[in-house]
Amino acid sequence: MAPRRRGTKRQPASKRSVATHNALTRHLLRALDRLEGEPNGGIIELDAGRTLSIKHPTRVLWPHLGTTTLDLMRYYVRMAPVLLPYIKDRPLSFRRYPDGIEGPSQFHQRIKWPTPPGVRTASFVAKGKAFETRLIGGDLTTLLYCVNLAILSQDAWLSTVERPDSPDYAVFDLDPAPGVRFQQVIQVACRLREVLEEHAVPHGVKISGVSGLHVYVPVVHTDYRTTRAFVTQFATDVAGKHPKLATVARSIAKRGGRVYIDPDQNMRAKTMAASYSARHSTFAGVSAPVTWQELDEGARPEDFTISTMPARVRRLGDLWKSLRDRPLDLGALLQRAA
Repeated sequence: MAPRRRGTKRQPASKRSVATHNALTRHLLRALDRLEGEPNGGIIELDAGRTLSIKHPTRVLWPHLGTTTLDLMRYYVRMAPVLLPYIKDRPLSFRRYPDGIEGPSQFHQRIKWPTPPGVRTASFVAKGKAFETRLIGGDLTTLLYCVNLAILSQDAWLSTVERPDSPDYAVFDLDPAPGVRFQQVIQVACRLREVLEEHAVPHGVKISGVSGLHVYVPVVHTDYRTTRAFVTQFATDVAGKHPKLATVARSIAKRGGRVYIDPDQNMRAKTMAASYSARHSTFAGVSAPVTWQELDEGARPEDFTISTMPARVRRLGDLWKSLRDRPLDLGALLQRAA
């Protein structure tokens, strides 16, 4: 019998991946800490030998909280393992806040300036016409580059750059009218949940990070016309049964004190804040996956911020990790529900 080889036992691939990520996280957090006293910025080294010039590390993004560019970068470095899968290969739109959330903002769908090496961009054709260059999410370099531009939120398409006309999710965007309490948004979400469960529709719910809720349904083999029809049909059902709580009226003047269930987010080039993305709310909220039990117990958007989310994810993990494992065939469902 051949003698047994001695040596260090090789770790499983999953454990090696976690160890590599943890080492990179520690390295990046130390690099960001070194820029704390450098208002003119500096260069940090990322993975794979890439570097990124940080130009405004001490820029205050949330003035009344004192939250800076470095603070937001630290948040995204810690949250990258759960955030990046939700924006991987997806075109991004973005809003810049060069003077923080209390100053003017600038909305962009396209990148019209050169980007550093390692920042992913792409142009692709639609309806015979090439789009201009767009940022494509899914890697740490691009994520931190966004923060360097004073982009707070990671707002991604519902489809990928490889299949731009085939969404992976249908989305119910629950948007409360001014003055509507968050408890009413929860009530509408619960009524929607009842309808979805009646038809055995898989779904996940998350705090928008501002004042509303997002209910995502994973889908497969479909297009935006079909996902929009699905959301419209189910939203109309909820609004019809609960007209004092919810509406599908696009006109703001016609919404009254109700929650608008918006089907128009289910269109090509529309973007939604990704799970674990920071938002522009005054409390530095996060678009956070939650449980229905948490909503029943009175969860509020203010409970989920860039300060509280890292500890929450360490404790609970990614609540949506398995959501994509059970996508819905919408065509068959719409025929049954018609």
